[in-house]
Amino acid sequence: MGMEIVSLTFVFFFAIISVVFFLIPGRSRMLFLVAASLVFFIGSGLSILAISVFANFAAAFLVERLNGRERNFAFWFFVLLNAACLLMFKLISGNLISRFGLLLPLGLSFYTLTQVGYLADVHMGKIKAERDFLCYALYVSFFPKLIAGPIERAEGMFRQLRENVGFDGPRISSGLKLMLFGFFKKVVVVGLFSRLVDPVYNNVWAHSGPDFLIATFIYAFQIYYDFSAYSDIAVGGARVFGINLIQNFRLPYFSSSISEFWRRWHISLSSWIRDYLYIPLGGSRGSAARRVLNTLFVFMVVGLWHGITLTFVIWGLMHGLFASISGIAKQVRVPHLVAIPGTFILVSGAWVFFRANSLNEALLIYSSLLTGWVGVSEVLVQVNSTFGLAEIAIVGSLILVIEFIHYSAESNKVLLFSIPRPVTWPVYAAMIWAVLIFLMSGLSSGGNFIYARF
Repeated sequence: MGMEIVSLTFVFFFAIISVVFFLIPGRSRMLFLVAASLVFFIGSGLSILAISVFANFAAAFLVERLNGRERNFAFWFFVLLNAACLLMFKLISGNLISRFGLLLPLGLSFYTLTQVGYLADVHMGKIKAERDFLCYALYVSFFPKLIAGPIERAEGMFRQLRENVGFDGPRISSGLKLMLFGFFKKVVVVGLFSRLVDPVYNNVWAHSGPDFLIATFIYAFQIYYDFSAYSDIAVGGARVFGINLIQNFRLPYFSSSISEFWRRWHISLSSWIRDYLYIPLGGSRGSAARRVLNTLFVFMVVGLWHGITLTFVIWGLMHGLFASISGIAKQVRVPHLVAIPGTFILVSGAWVFFRANSLNEALLIYSSLLTGWVGVSEVLVQVNSTFGLAEIAIVGSLILVIEFIHYSAESNKVLLFSIPRPVTWPVYAAMIWAVLIFLMSGLSSGGNFIYARF
């Protein structure tokens, strides 16, 4: 299945690639990074990635050369071809692939959207079709972002990939620190959270309301820290090579509405959906009914992008419904002290469909939320038996600390990365030690990121 990012193998791989990158000159760096990306992706659908890169590189030239109806026909033909390839793998991922030993290409959803966005920009005349195949191949396959984004726009990336960056100590240091923070979140924090969430969601018949409520709220942060951990590693790793990737999360659980949540959550996907799907459909123009239909449709597509299952479709439609209602009622002023926790509850409630193993299990969780509340002492005994009160306290403390770090970074205080070295180095050493202990002791298996399977 290719190289796992959360592994010592990746750490050594990244260290070697980084050193060699700064030892070689000019254009050879681009070739070297393409080769490194291909090595990174061996065993993870490399042939599919190569075919996709070659096909879309050529498709952009054809779209650019044609005019009128022929141009439109060629563009939509290649868009549908990309969509058909993605849909085919989504449909067979749980059946033929496992039966015949084929591999679901990692990152397929992300590099497909990357290239469809590129084709759309060429079609609309925003950019010229890229003439340098090496630059285009690196744009699509750049290994730090290949598995789960961010979904980068072509124009900005092409410009950065052509720059001959020098060795910049502070830039490299900040990139490595961000990577370490991502590793810590994934291995230690998400590893601990998953040990509490998975036993409940993988055996729903043995639990009741208090367990489901706590497990669901913990999962809300588990998936957030899991995905943002990958983004930290991707953004930090790219920064080492002098490439600035876009920020993919901006305090999403501080949102006061579902619409704001999607401006803060998975920002690269949200902006892609807005620019290449929602606005072309008419966006917020037209009647209220048309706006609601557009919103529901794009969120249904978001659900299907995650997986061709009814649970993902319902999850997407729930967000579409919440966003539509908040759009209609936007004139109603709700205090932030009410709107922020209210939005978090709605988002967390929708995560049930995202995490549940089947529709029946999701419905069982919802129907059981009001059961088991027999008394304070009894509930505490049940929670302690299922999770452990000490573990709950640790989880709560970790959430407070990490959200404080996120808030500090977002407000440009960058607490963890800017305080004096005598204070920070023991913190970094402790983070490295914790990551190693969790990996080596089996407290966290590392493994793939949640969004790697999408």
